[in-house]
Amino acid sequence: MKAMFVAMGMLFAVNFAYAEEVAKEGEAEGLALEQKLARVYDLYRREATVSLKPSEMQAGVGVVYTTGTQETFGLRQSVRALTTQVFASRGVGHGMEISVALPYSATSRRVETSEATLAKSSAFGGGDTTIRLLGTLPTKEVSTTAILSATLPTGKHELSHNEAHTSLGASWSKVLRPAFVSGGASWERDWQSDVNGLGYNLGMGFFLNHALSLGGEIAGVLVLNPEMGAVQDTQSMGLKVAYQTTPDFGVVVSTNIGIGTSAPQSSLGMTTYWRF
Repeated sequence: MKAMFVAMGMLFAVNFAYAEEVAKEGEAEGLALEQKLARVYDLYRREATVSLKPSEMQAGVGVVYTTGTQETFGLRQSVRALTTQVFASRGVGHGMEISVALPYSATSRRVETSEATLAKSSAFGGGDTTIRLLGTLPTKEVSTTAILSATLPTGKHELSHNEAHTSLGASWSKVLRPAFVSGGASWERDWQSDVNGLGYNLGMGFFLNHALSLGGEIAGVLVLNPEMGAVQDTQSMGLKVAYQTTPDFGVVVSTNIGIGTSAPQSSLGMTTYWRF
């Protein structure tokens, strides 16, 4: 009898140890899943959230094809552009990140009427450099990021806006698994022409699995003091797919379609990111 009780005690001890080990493995798997979801979420919202730790870096290469046609006073201007961008980001402190984007573009333009082509031109070379600073703000209910960016007229004349542009704003997001929602607002300014605007965006995304997410967004700019004959308010609708292939490598495919005659351009792009 005593031997039977000893055997039962040993059996219970083994079962308890096994259950504890299984619980630990399940907890580790749950933690790993959370980390994977966080990575693909950061990848999807790459330009509006801080995802790098201090001294951690990320590099990226993107290709975007843009096309659009705009009619003004009976003239139709068609634009085609293929742009390659190189990105570099670095965590510069707790909850802070800085990034630089350098584009190289090949563009073609055609101006025509219903009867004849008036002008054709093409250009190749570097475009305007964009510098962005992101900082996480201490909010509880939603994730909030402050965003400061400056685009400098460093490109060739045909490929540049030929004036400095700055943007100061904030982005908000909330994870409501399997979905997440986001929004943002910003103040935009072109310094040479003294044009000011209010930027906005509103979007929703979904986790399809631990490595894949997709969603859509509506974004635009309300111009406060438009110049005569210049493009007025703009608005676009975009779709995006983010795929985190490994913990340190991800791919984002996106498309944007201009809404209305003031935002005629559409684009399709793909960007790859490496974290190290």
